[in-house]
Amino acid sequence: MEIIDRGLGWLGRVLLTAGLIVGVVIPPMLLKLINQLYRQHQLTAWQITLAGVYLLIFVILALAATALMRHYTGNYQSENLQYHDWQIIGMAYLTILIFEGGFQFINQLLYHQNQTQNNAAIKNLMAGSPLSLWLMALSAVF
Repeated sequence: MEIIDRGLGWLGRVLLTAGLIVGVVIPPMLLKLINQLYRQHQLTAWQITLAGVYLLIFVILALAATALMRHYTGNYQSENLQYHDWQIIGMAYLTILIFEGGFQFINQLLYHQNQTQNNAAIKNLMAGSPLSLWLMALSAVF
């Protein structure tokens, strides 16, 4: 049996880290810019262009994540979700909702705040342009 090293070299790790930084920082900035253009009644063409850039970055990151998963698992064949997988997804979602409610309750008790800064930022992003709302919803689903 041949041993295969699936690790990345230093350059691969640097590029992966840079890609993750871009993937985390750039999309919210684009949504914020779309909202600002919407509030100032700027050109719709710019909003559509920024939405296209947002979707392009999203697709590139999804393809990169798929390639990395296949690289490290060695599994190049997609598998269908089974009933047990759907159960795990449902239980994880329920757990997230329970913890979110618990943390919100603790936040209210300790700091007398109705929402966290993160939730306020997300609400602010989604309150602007309908286009940014749809892009954010699409990102959340996928």
